[in-house]
Amino acid sequence: MAKADSNMETNNKIVEKYFKSDEKQDTTLIQNSLEKFAKDKNHLVLTEDGQDVTAQHEKKLLEFNDNHDYKAAKEYVLKEDISIGYSDN
Repeated sequence: MAKADSNMETNNKIVEKYFKSDEKQDTTLIQNSLEKFAKDKNHLVLTEDGQDVTAQHEKKLLEFNDNHDYKAAKEYVLKEDISIGYSDN
């Protein structure tokens, strides 16, 4: 987890980036992130190079959160190589 850089439109954003690892069963981080993502009306989904792709992924990520399907959400985020941004307020 890292603070977003100053080039982002909204201050106080947290950007969650997941990396492939052997700990495939732990979904605590994605669960917490998606819950905050769903609550923040100014959330973002970003590519590795910082491109805003929220429109492409928002519905699917919110669906994972609504269904409490955090394992599939984690796999989706890794497969799509995206980061989740939300306000830390």
